[in-house]
Amino acid sequence: MSKLVVIEDLSRRDAIRRIALALTAAGAGALDYASAQEVHRHVAEESTASGEYKRKFLNEHEWATVKRLAELILPADEKGGSAADAGAVEFIDLLCSESERLQRIYTGGIAWQDSLMRTRFGAEFVAASEEQQVEMLDTLVAAEEALRQDRDAQGDFSAEAHYARFRDYGIAQRSDLTAAVGFFDWARKMIVDAYYTSQVGIQDLGYVGNDALSEYKVPDGLFEQVMRKSPFV
Repeated sequence: MSKLVVIEDLSRRDAIRRIALALTAAGAGALDYASAQEVHRHVAEESTASGEYKRKFLNEHEWATVKRLAELILPADEKGGSAADAGAVEFIDLLCSESERLQRIYTGGIAWQDSLMRTRFGAEFVAASEEQQVEMLDTLVAAEEALRQDRDAQGDFSAEAHYARFRDYGIAQRSDLTAAVGFFDWARKMIVDAYYTSQVGIQDLGYVGNDALSEYKVPDGLFEQVMRKSPFV
């Protein structure tokens, strides 16, 4: 391997690491468009060079779980593919590979979600029926709303800091949905970010391109678009 290739690989890892650290920093907001595009670019470059993207952190079960969440949170419709089709799983896996905190969030969150699913339905999330999967996500959405109402004074789950204040996984009662809600909040927002910064998502928005922009702004009506496409936002 040439020195140039080694330097490029190190630069790529450094760029992804900086993005992952910024994402999980206290008080951080949504992943900005330029950073999201950088992640998509690295995934595309690897897929082109080797013929496919190779998992960096998520194990096979975790990968399948995130993929199923992406299919449910932003499903395919008549306008285009799902968030999984848009590369959301690769997007999340690559960022996890450079962030210990994201690793804990996804490893711990999927374990919590599977524990809840086994308690309620006798099967892990990916092995459950679609009806059971949807019921679980509906339960988490309802629990999240209840937590939001309880914590409004502290700003948890606010639009300004929706990636912040995540509580790492620890010992808690199995009936406590807080950890599972925290994981779902992270997974959903990262999936939405991955989708609407991908080519599939940009086409879904109807963005034509070829305009010179000094800065990226969230398109008008994006929230309504997400609400239309996703039943869990």
